[in-house]
Order: sequence, then C-alpha cells, then structure tokens
Amino acid sequence: MEAMDNGMKAIDKGMKTIDKDMKTIENGMEAMDNGTKTIDNGMKTIDNGMKTIDNGMKTIDDGMETIDNGKEAIDKGMKTIDYGMKTIHNGMETIDNGMKTIDNGMERIDNGVETIDQA
Repeated sequence: MEAMDNGMKAIDKGMKTIDKDMKTIENGMEAMDNGTKTIDNGMKTIDNGMKTIDNGMKTIDDGMETIDNGKEAIDKGMKTIDYGMKTIHNGMETIDNGMKTIDNGMERIDNGVETIDQA
C-alpha cells in the first residue's frame, strides 16, 4: 500500500513537472511567434527602404534632366538613398533580433522536451 501511495505521489510530481514543461514549451512557441512578427516587421522596413531608394533614384534622374537644379536634386537623392540604406540596416538588425528570439524560443522548447523526456 505504501509503495502504491509513493507511486501515486511520483506520478503527481511527474505530471506537475510535465505541466511546467508544457508551459515552457508554450512560452517558447510564443517567443517564436513574436520573433516571426519581428522578422515580418523587419521585412516591411526593408521594403520601405527599397521604396525610399527608388524614390531617391527618381530624384537623381530628375536632377540630371535639369542641369541648373541637378546638383541640388542629386544631393537630395543621395541623402534619400542614405536614409534608405540606414532603413535597410535597421531592418536587418530587426531581423537579427527576431532570429535571436526564435533561437531562444527553440532553446526553451528543447529544454521543455528534454525535461519531459527525463520525467
């Protein structure tokens, strides 16, 4: 009878551990979801940067048409391209952060699965 009671206690303890591990996995999945959203935002930022560069190129073209105003327009276009490049850089950093978030989520899942396997 005592062995059965001890066995039930061990099962209860194991179930609690599994519940905690499942929460860890859920947290990891949420972290991965957040990382994916961060990557999506980074991709949108890069897209905006590309559009900004396109606008800068159009501005440069306009400047070439009018020699008198060309230098000013080219300078403005170069600043716009510079801004676009910075925007792309920020987008890449955002993607890097998203990848780190996904890596952390995967590590949490791995830890949860490992703990479940050990239970």
